[in-house]
Amino acid sequence: MPAARRVQLLYRLAKSLRHWPDNQLIRKISLSRYELEMLIGELRRSFNHDETGTDENAVRDLCDYLEYAERIGDGHLENAAKL
Repeated sequence: MPAARRVQLLYRLAKSLRHWPDNQLIRKISLSRYELEMLIGELRRSFNHDETGTDENAVRDLCDYLEYAERIGDGHLENAAKL
């Protein structure tokens, strides 16, 4: 992923999550298909290069959920937990 696009995506995600209430377990954010593909790629790269630290399982699960949403195309993860 080009560095400028990566920074732009991370900035958008950080901005969206900044005002996330502590008691809210799920946060909906909108991403283009390209941004979703970039995010999945970055998470997979981090996982494959052992850069996730103690969050390895959470990163893997998040990637699985995001890939599911990408395949289904509706952007909702409610049914992904049933996999």
